[in-house]
This record gives sequence, C-alpha cells and structure tokens, in this order.
Amino acid sequence: MAQFTALYNYLLAIFTVGLQLGLVVFLVLFLFLRKESGEFFKFISEKATWIIFVITSSGIIGSLIYSDVIGYVPCGLCWWERIFMYPQAFIAAVALIKKRDDAHAYVLPIAIAGAIIAAYHSYIQYAGVSFIKCDASGVSCIQRYVFELGFVTIPLMALTGFLAIIFVLVVKKYYKAPNSAN
Repeated sequence: MAQFTALYNYLLAIFTVGLQLGLVVFLVLFLFLRKESGEFFKFISEKATWIIFVITSSGIIGSLIYSDVIGYVPCGLCWWERIFMYPQAFIAAVALIKKRDDAHAYVLPIAIAGAIIAAYHSYIQYAGVSFIKCDASGVSCIQRYVFELGFVTIPLMALTGFLAIIFVLVVKKYYKAPNSAN
C-alpha cells in the first residue's frame, strides 16, 4: 500500500502543478491577449460545464481514495472542502443531462466559499498556526498527510481545483456562448 500511496501522491501533485501552470498561462492570455485568444476562450466557455464536472469529479474520487482506500482521516476543514466540492459535480451533471446553461449561478458561490476554506487550510498547513481550533474529528487541520514536490498538500490540491472552477466561470461570463451546457 505504501508504494501505491507514494505513486498516487506524486501523480496528484504533478496534476496539481500542471493545473496551476495552466491557470497561470490562461490568466496571462485572458488578461493580456484576450482578443488573440478569443477562440480558445470561447471553447472553454462552451465546455465550461464539462470542465467543471471533470474537475469536481476528480476531486471527489481523489478525496475518497485518500480517505477510504489509503486511510487518511479527513480533518474538519477537509470535510468543509468536501462539502463545497461535492455538490458542484452533481450540479454540473444535472446541467449536462438537462442541457441547462445556468449552473454557473449555483456553482460560483460554492466554488468561492470552497476556495476561501482551502486557502485558509493551506495557510495553516504551511504556517503551522491556526486561528480556530480544528481537531474535533481527532485529526488536526495542521497535520500534513501529503507534502509532495516540496509544497503540494491536499488543501492546495483543493484550492487549485476551486480556483480552476472560478476561472472557467469567469471565462464563461466573458465569452458567453448560446446553449453552452455541452
């Protein structure tokens, strides 16, 4: 199991760093080369619900593997991050099935709340200081199960996912495509 855990942690860390680098590139394109990158962002806008579904489903599967297969007990803040990540997958799935284009109205506030919690959780894992007591489940929120590549932790993975969802929704707002629930 130790080899599986090490490989799983490493692969998720690589995926997280790849998503972070992608976000930086996309943000630069969005801020400085918006007109030149219009077709690319229109594609993201058209596939926004699918992208959100993939990101959130990956978060669900990843967190369940950590808790139910590897055996990492989630702390209180991990539970809150799950509370904000999990519904987004179901909202996106329903939007895809019903071909609805208004899921962003429900997903954005949830993603922002999740990003705030994941940012705070990341802060306390790096700083080792918490402003609130976080050990009601028996696991301290400061405890790091994962610290890959010298900086990737589980809360950072969650934060990256939430920020990616927020970015996709911002792109969707600026490059609104008709019937883009695909």
